[in-house]
Amino acid sequence: FPSHDRRVMGTDQIMKIWRAAIDSGGGLTEDNEWTRTEEIYHWSRYNSRGICFATKGANRPQLTRVKYSKVDKFPRKDIPIPGGLELRILDTHQFKALIHWRMERSKGESQHFSLNAETGLDYVRQILAEELHRGRNNQTSWKKIRRDNHLLDCECLAAACADNEWAPSLKLIAHSMQEDNGNKDTVYAEETERQQNGRSLPGWFNNRR
Repeated sequence: FPSHDRRVMGTDQIMKIWRAAIDSGGGLTEDNEWTRTEEIYHWSRYNSRGICFATKGANRPQLTRVKYSKVDKFPRKDIPIPGGLELRILDTHQFKALIHWRMERSKGESQHFSLNAETGLDYVRQILAEELHRGRNNQTSWKKIRRDNHLLDCECLAAACADNEWAPSLKLIAHSMQEDNGNKDTVYAEETERQQNGRSLPGWFNNRR
């Protein structure tokens, strides 16, 4: 992210990218020297700038849609290294269900999901590339009905970035910006303590405009 300022399409308005996510899953790289996970971890350590966070799909259901995990820790100690790699574990089952629920909402209802009239069929096919199946044990799981589901994964990542269970939530950040400067750090710490005990504020939080 050489610059995280972006122009709003069709306007002269400039807005910052507050948060982005990148999937750390995958197989080997093209040269087969290391895995995609290793590649994303390496990139994130030096380029995330407190904006783009590595994510991973949960292997089993979670109580929360987003779970915080510290990857970089001091040797032989369960103590996070300040500024080290952070990972967000996402319950993709919940996010896919949430996206489909939003698409079923009617115009005027809260969280209604709609598409631009110029949206291509390739996008539609990919976000509908999986179906929810119920097994004999009454457990549900998402099954691919088309090969390409990359844009569905992107929608899940975008939903996770804005989810109120990703600490600190964007709603809280926006609220803290309206508070006195002496109070915003306290507000931030109260929400993040349960997931990120001991983590210092990222640079972009204090340097934002």
